[in-house]
Amino acid sequence: MNPDGESITYRGFRDKRRGGHTLVFRIDQHRTRTDLDPAASLKIRNHSPDGFQWGYGGSGPAQLALAILLDLTDKNRAQRVYHDFKDKYVSHWGDKWEITDTEIKAWMAKQVSLQCTEKCNALQALFADGKVPESEYMGGLCDVHFDEYLDRCKKEEEGVSE
Repeated sequence: MNPDGESITYRGFRDKRRGGHTLVFRIDQHRTRTDLDPAASLKIRNHSPDGFQWGYGGSGPAQLALAILLDLTDKNRAQRVYHDFKDKYVSHWGDKWEITDTEIKAWMAKQVSLQCTEKCNALQALFADGKVPESEYMGGLCDVHFDEYLDRCKKEEEGVSE
């Protein structure tokens, strides 16, 4: 997992001299380059035991997306958004690519916010229809306290962004 304050770049390329074999590196703030290890991602979901891939929407790109996000964040967050990360980024990469932790974290924050809003809206609709008891509705807002949620909604209605 990425310690706060550490800058990380992920870089990959296909080695055409070796039949298109893929190489994926993690480069830290000190320019130390290490191979991105698939082991942690394979323990969670074995999409592609043959290695990382990119440039399409298959199992190799899913494994790479999960491995990158696991390197930057915790298991739960990575699992929630890695398919979306694959669809937005990994499936579109060419033979050579590079992405920074800053770019990934900004994208993740937006994704988590969208997912939270979707869940909150769905819970709100169920509550309004009487299908969810108030105790579940109040406690089920994506780990956000109800008052904070209301404040955020009010700011969004007023056009104020945080």
